[in-house]
Amino acid sequence: MEKEKSFNEIDTPVGHLISAPLDMGEMPCQMDVKIIERVIGKCERRGGSEACIAGSYVIPNHHDCIMNR
Repeated sequence: MEKEKSFNEIDTPVGHLISAPLDMGEMPCQMDVKIIERVIGKCERRGGSEACIAGSYVIPNHHDCIMNR
């Protein structure tokens, strides 16, 4: 019976990076990640175009508002 591979044993470049020992003397780094949150708004006509408005967010010409006219 074949042994199931753990995540660190996966034969991919990422798997090799994860399973490689960490050198604590390496330079730390930072990355920016976007977090997407879906909010419910309402379509309103603003300045001659349909806009989706939710709280302080306004997206003019939003596809949901244009398609549902």
